[in-house]
Amino acid sequence: MLPTSVLTHAQVKVMLQAIPTTDAVGWRDRAMLELLYSTGIWARELLGLDVAGVDLNSATAIVFDKGQKERVVPIGRTALRLLESYLKGVRPFLLKNPQEPALFLNRQGKRLPYQVLWRQVHIHAGRIGVDMSVTPHTFRRSCTTELIRGGAGMYHVKELLGH
Repeated sequence: MLPTSVLTHAQVKVMLQAIPTTDAVGWRDRAMLELLYSTGIWARELLGLDVAGVDLNSATAIVFDKGQKERVVPIGRTALRLLESYLKGVRPFLLKNPQEPALFLNRQGKRLPYQVLWRQVHIHAGRIGVDMSVTPHTFRRSCTTELIRGGAGMYHVKELLGH
């Protein structure tokens, strides 16, 4: 049985395309949420990502679950394109300390905290008037549901999600 509190692919697409990319924060949010939806990773895995953990050439990212178990996840084309633009053209404007390894940064140039991710998801979902509560975990459920609807096998989905 598939979860019911998910966004359709069309809703996700509308939501992500509605994120204004006129400043560094908008670009960060768009890349971050595209990556969250594309990979189905947990919010803590997303926020724990370091620049060194992303391989643009192989379109993969190394994430660590709560037990610090490493997993390599594939990155979809759209997320990869936005991530590359963010890394090359946007992250440098947010970066204050060149030693900061975090992929996604707040305005102070530090690793983005969960509360900011949650707030940004809420703001962007509100912009398109979705009639359900959207959280970072909604993207994981929506990704999973889309994969299953598209014919992916349960074994492969479980592996992708780290189960």
